[in-house]
Amino acid sequence: MSIRPDGRPPFRADHIGSLLRPPALRQAFRRRASGEIGEDEFTRIQDDCVRAAVRMQQETGLEVVTDGEFRRGSYWGRFVERTEGLVVRAALLKFRDDHGHEVDFTAPYATAPLRRAHPLALDEFVFLRDAATVTAKITLPAPSTMHFLRFADFADRDAYADVDAFFADLIAVFAQEIAGLVQAGCRYVQLDEIAIALLCDPAIRERVAAAGGDPGALVDRYIDAINGAVAACPDEVVVGVHMCRGNFRGHYLADGGYDAVAERFFAGTTPITSCSNTTRPGQAISRRCASCRKARAWCWAWSAARFPRSKAWTACNAARNKPHAISISTGSRSARNAASQAALRAIR
Repeated sequence: MSIRPDGRPPFRADHIGSLLRPPALRQAFRRRASGEIGEDEFTRIQDDCVRAAVRMQQETGLEVVTDGEFRRGSYWGRFVERTEGLVVRAALLKFRDDHGHEVDFTAPYATAPLRRAHPLALDEFVFLRDAATVTAKITLPAPSTMHFLRFADFADRDAYADVDAFFADLIAVFAQEIAGLVQAGCRYVQLDEIAIALLCDPAIRERVAAAGGDPGALVDRYIDAINGAVAACPDEVVVGVHMCRGNFRGHYLADGGYDAVAERFFAGTTPITSCSNTTRPGQAISRRCASCRKARAWCWAWSAARFPRSKAWTACNAARNKPHAISISTGSRSARNAASQAALRAIR
């Protein structure tokens, strides 16, 4: 399955990161929140669920596994909890579905200078490393996540009157965390980038501009932040970027193709792998191919919840000779199974 003779990523099939929580884990989150169970019991349940997720991925034949992000309330929640100076506020964007239903969202907000007070994902990696017999991949939110979701109101001005100072401290937090992961043996780090994907949506670009921002300048700043975060990574560490528009129970944050950012993203980012989520088959695999050639490896992913069986098969056939991997995001069980079967047939 591997596409490299040395067994290093990127692999022909790669798992993006999160998995649907099993019932026992969902119940454990609720029971912990209500005080019914303590931290020790909560951790034990998480450990059991992670081990089961690792077994499932390895038995499927994947050469890379994640812990399903089973220890996180959200993909960026732990970053806020463990970074001094960050709190949670309401986001200015909402999740929506194809029927117009909206769901409120939250966002990080800086109230004081940022500092890595505790390791962010190091404990997740150490457990995953010891549980797996194949490559263990750790995921982190991209730096832009800490800045974009409230547009210009990302920090208390007493803490950060200057956006450059904010990003300098933020990049330092990421660099310290990645250095700790590398020291613990991590050789595959993925940054989950939603802001650059959201800036492909014309409606969101208009909202950013109306708030006094420059969408094009933000794309460049976020690319620079990714590069700064991974600048000190040794050569043996593979860094990837997963670009997506958000996914919450069949809802998403934005729409549209990647044309607005593709050239700058693929030409400007340091990481060697890239994965772009496709929520609609019309989001032009062919249009992106010229830009994707600039990346050393890349893959398509799609949300199975929004990709009917026939369209998933069509997309895989169109892409089978182009990407280095095909990945499937979360959705209903039947939709994921249909999309998985199409993907596996296409990559063989």
